[in-house]
Amino acid sequence: MHAAISTLMAQKEDHVARRTQLQDEIAATQTQIRQRREAQAAHQRALDAQARHNLPELRFWETCLGLRIEGADDGGERLRFCFEGLDGKEDGKDAWFEIDTGASDFEVVGTKPRLEAEEVEAVVERANESKELNGLLKGMRGLLIDALRG
Repeated sequence: MHAAISTLMAQKEDHVARRTQLQDEIAATQTQIRQRREAQAAHQRALDAQARHNLPELRFWETCLGLRIEGADDGGERLRFCFEGLDGKEDGKDAWFEIDTGASDFEVVGTKPRLEAEEVEAVVERANESKELNGLLKGMRGLLIDALRG
């Protein structure tokens, strides 16, 4: 009988120790979750603040340059920059170029109308040196205008 009681007491102590260990693990996990949520919320606040700055600039590009930015049809990591009315006509031809956003440098992967590869490479090279998207947009817009008018 004493042996059975001792066994049960030992099991109880093991269970209490395991319970304490699990409670500590739960508390640590809850702390990690709270920290990650706080970090995620801070990141979202930073994105929202940046979006407030991006919207006026995007509106400028849309209204002054007839620029529209959209995802490319391939479903991958490409952006298409579409320009309207570059040929000076109200119902003029659309012109666009696509960049691959998966790389650290700008890379033009398609254009309409077709442009000379050397001219595109020169614009891309200048934009990659300065790391400024507006330089790429300005240079490519100029090439597209020349192609439509030429």
